Amino acid sequence: MINRNATFRVGDKVAYSFLGMKGIGKYFDYAIITEDGEAIEGESLEEVTILGRVTFEILCVQNEYWPII
Repeated sequence: MINRNATFRVGDKVAYSFLGMKGIGKYFDYAIITEDGEAIEGESLEEVTILGRVTFEILCVQNEYWPII
């Protein structure tokens, strides 16, 4: 879940849009670190739109390969 009104600080997890692709990463003053560990920085950072701060993540707890108990 994303809170668009929340202010974000250095180290917060944010949702962003970069060249039409959406993703989640950690916000720093001069870079965004993506989930892959790549850094978006420098002139590329001008293409980033921050959508909001990530407040909650919904993870899938069901896996079709897990045994049924």
